[in-house]
Amino acid sequence: MARKTVRKRTTRPATSGVTTAVKTLAAITLAVGLVAGVRWVGSLAAVGVADRERYAVRTADLRFDPPPHTDPRAFLTEVRYLANLPDTVQSIDPKLPDQIAAAFRQHPWVEDVTGVTVVPDGGVHVGVRYRTPVLAVHWQNGAETETRAVDAAGVLLPADAPTARLPTLTNVRTCPQPPVGRVWPEADVVRAADLVRRHPATAVERTPGGWTLTEPDGKKFHIATP
Repeated sequence: MARKTVRKRTTRPATSGVTTAVKTLAAITLAVGLVAGVRWVGSLAAVGVADRERYAVRTADLRFDPPPHTDPRAFLTEVRYLANLPDTVQSIDPKLPDQIAAAFRQHPWVEDVTGVTVVPDGGVHVGVRYRTPVLAVHWQNGAETETRAVDAAGVLLPADAPTARLPTLTNVRTCPQPPVGRVWPEADVVRAADLVRRHPATAVERTPGGWTLTEPDGKKFHIATP
């Protein structure tokens, strides 16, 4: 009697289909996550751009009280040039006060910056203390005589500083021209500036024994050098 051969069916493990489904689902989830992430980053960038535009302040629009006898726009242009300020700054930048203060302090008219404030309308106001001319120095610059103003510390002021009503110092020793905004290198100029700050005078002169000041009423006031 012939035997029948019975073939057994091979059954794949059930876990194989589950693994494939899991991999497919993970791939879909990753793709969706990437798309969402790109959109989220893009939205943040858009917010950043909006904030920069909202809080941007043109440096040409900085607010301040200019020094006397000076055109405000010309003065601010000089400040921006000397400090290489950008066209705009951010009013919410925590470094803004230091940046603006350092820029203004580079100008020879500026003695100090008292504060940098963002005002309610979004503008930026700079509080500035300016140097005050106290002495007109008649100085021999080569073959020519120049008259320049200095402040109480003997700092040389810009050429447009008024000198008409200032006390004068005439017998200044010849020395190299000092840089504008720096202390005059001749000690007599510094001393004379300090004297006229303390004593009202129309003129001051160095003498062998000290100093002679001409008072507003024409009288002479002598100060001996120790």
